[in-house]
Amino acid sequence: MMVEHHRRIDSDQKMEPKKVELEDETGEERAKRVWKMADCVCFDVDSTVCRDEAIDELANFLGVVYLVSGGFRSLIEPVADCLKISRTKIYANVLLFNEDGSYSGFDENELTSDSGSKEIGKPGVCALLKKKYGYENLVMIGDGATDYEAFPPADAFIGFGGNQIRENVRTNAPWYVYDFEVLRRELED
Repeated sequence: MMVEHHRRIDSDQKMEPKKVELEDETGEERAKRVWKMADCVCFDVDSTVCRDEAIDELANFLGVVYLVSGGFRSLIEPVADCLKISRTKIYANVLLFNEDGSYSGFDENELTSDSGSKEIGKPGVCALLKKKYGYENLVMIGDGATDYEAFPPADAFIGFGGNQIRENVRTNAPWYVYDFEVLRRELED
């Protein structure tokens, strides 16, 4: 099987594709290859993203980073601000309030308001991003079953156990890491 491999270069330079021959590639090898070629990375937020030097460096290096969560946008926005990720790159649930300020529910039209199929939840967000922006190497990184559900349409899934280890994710993830430093180092190789 032949794939195009793009070397990371400055955003104002054109990317030159390089053909890579793949033989008997394992799931981890494929995940690492897609990670190195990623044109978009989606991070789960609850137990995955934290204020950490490594995640700051990754977000800065990767450029196109989205925060995708079944949690609430109002709680995720400060995290995005700390990581210098645009709030337009957050996909999460929106809390709704009545005129008197009392809670009335959440916006059920958000893709992240449900899960269980490839059309909604995190898979729906990944599919939307690929269709809308033409991403060809989208990576989902997370610690939970709904993160793993996003693969496919995500081209690779990286399980993250740095804060919370969920055994079903650890055993099923093609590549499982416990530290963002591992991801950063892999990009340097």
